[in-house]
Amino acid sequence: MFGGGDFLLSSVAVNYDRYDDADPSISARTRHDWAARARMTYGIPWGSVFENAGEFWQPFTFTLGGEAYRQVSSITNYTYNNYRLSIGLNRRWTF
Repeated sequence: MFGGGDFLLSSVAVNYDRYDDADPSISARTRHDWAARARMTYGIPWGSVFENAGEFWQPFTFTLGGEAYRQVSSITNYTYNNYRLSIGLNRRWTF
């Protein structure tokens, strides 16, 4: 956590998959893949963004996140990139 309740979450993962046999309907080659994923999410309390938001908005947190995914395969059809962007509004509940 930073100063006013805002936060930053991040993660990085790398994965290797090796398949036992080739799929003859796709390729005669045995498939093996390398994949990497990086994620980051930043959150800030709604009251910190809008100081005159009022009491109703105090338990809300605004989040912004992004993700990048890259897979490299021995078979070209399974090599790709994927990118995501997320925006959220979360509410804290207390009992």
